[in-house]
Amino acid sequence: MYDDILELLHSSDPKDRIRAIKEIARTEDPSLLTQLALIHKNDHDPEVREMALKAGRYIRSKQQKVAPFVIDDATVGDARLGADGPEYEMTDAAASIGDLTRKKKKNKRMEPVSAAAEKRAKGLVDRAMNFSMSGKNDMAAAELRKALHINPNLANDEYTTTLAAEVMGLPKDEAIDELMYSAANDVADDGITWETALADLATYGLVIAIIVFVGGLLISRLFGDMLINMMNIYMQDSSSYYDMQTVEDMKLLFNQVSNPSIPGLLLSGLSTGVFSIIGILFWYGVVHFVSTNFMSGMGSFRKLIHKMTPFLSIINFVQALVLGVMFFFLMRGMSDLVSTVDGSFDQQIAVERSLEDALNVMQLISWIFSIVVLIFYSKILGETYEFGAGKGCVSLFISSIMMVVVACGCAFLFSAVAGSLFSNLAMGMSSGM
Repeated sequence: MYDDILELLHSSDPKDRIRAIKEIARTEDPSLLTQLALIHKNDHDPEVREMALKAGRYIRSKQQKVAPFVIDDATVGDARLGADGPEYEMTDAAASIGDLTRKKKKNKRMEPVSAAAEKRAKGLVDRAMNFSMSGKNDMAAAELRKALHINPNLANDEYTTTLAAEVMGLPKDEAIDELMYSAANDVADDGITWETALADLATYGLVIAIIVFVGGLLISRLFGDMLINMMNIYMQDSSSYYDMQTVEDMKLLFNQVSNPSIPGLLLSGLSTGVFSIIGILFWYGVVHFVSTNFMSGMGSFRKLIHKMTPFLSIINFVQALVLGVMFFFLMRGMSDLVSTVDGSFDQQIAVERSLEDALNVMQLISWIFSIVVLIFYSKILGETYEFGAGKGCVSLFISSIMMVVVACGCAFLFSAVAGSLFSNLAMGMSSGM
């Protein structure tokens, strides 16, 4: 019946042996205590030996009126793989993992939970057991809170409720209620609240707004005259291709760009900041969906916001600063060229080539910058969902594909709806005639 578990006990990987010991603890079968004695006596890994001892204490705490479990050469020598040995108890005091004699309340109502959520919750319960065995009950309680939030049906699971009682030092039903409904549930993932996450988003939007406002103001004040000169040179050469009204409209546009109003820049910055927050929330939603459902990640949405948003704010500020400095020197160089241009075709070609070379350099730097940012994105995402930078990179890749698919779907839907509206409008007009 326990062939798979017993086979893991002989694995060369200590992690497999520890996993097998946890499964033995779940069975609560005293016939497997001889195997735990064997592991505790002979295993070369001290962590595995300690885990076997604690698992034995746990199993024996479930039994009543049994003889002491003495680990000696005779016990180990008589232990056979899968054999049903006598009932033993550890010589150390048996671990008390909950009040096992209390009358159990009526089961809580079962909730529909996906297979992926069940898997994530089970992993969190295993982590809670590890913390509990290490004496870190606070961390164990935090993991149990997450597990019960993801899969409330664990409130009816004997293993989870027994562990919760041991961690909380309360009867099982009270421990579960404390973990599920306590105000402490408002704070999760290292003390991250929704207020903290929203503050991070507001800071990000403010950074974007400042970048747009200050950037537009500096460009207009430093290079407004140069932009007008470039426009005049271009219009002189192209006046034969455009009518006078078009020329005047282009002059008006350049004048507005080179000398924008402060309220206009402020409004532009604020609106850009708001739309940036909306866009980043949509992106976070896709990343969170992929990370939790495809990659079995164990992070929350607010943890993603709190971990990623400050980094994005810094990245956008640094990127704006670097590109701003590069743009400044580019425009200074262009200003020198423009000041000497007499309108000839050769000099215009020289200006265009200089601009093209500068843009190529900026693209190269941006590409290198993007690679570095991707590495940090993957690392942060791996820490957020506890699955490593490799899965973080894969999650970002899948999220990007899903973003493209969603964008194409929205564009197609918009085109279909717009086409239908115009068709109905045309039919209505024709019938009215």
